[in-house]
Amino acid sequence: MKIKIPQNIKRLLAAIREKRISQKLSQREAALLAGMRKNQWQKIEAGIVDARASTLISMAAAVKLSVKIEID
Repeated sequence: MKIKIPQNIKRLLAAIREKRISQKLSQREAALLAGMRKNQWQKIEAGIVDARASTLISMAAAVKLSVKIEID
C-alpha cells in the first residue's frame, strides 16, 4: 500500500529516478552510493515508504543531483 506523499517529494523522487536511469545506475548501485540497502531505495523510489529529509538528500547526492530546500 502506497502512502500519501506530498507533490514536492514526488517531484524529487521522480528527478532522482530519472537521474539514476540517465546515469545507467541500477537501484542496487545507487543504493550503495547512498549508503543504504537496495530494498530501502526501491521502496522509497516507488513511494511505498516515507523517507527522512536526510535520506532523500543522500539519494540525490548518490546520483549527483543537487537539492535546494526552502523554508517559507
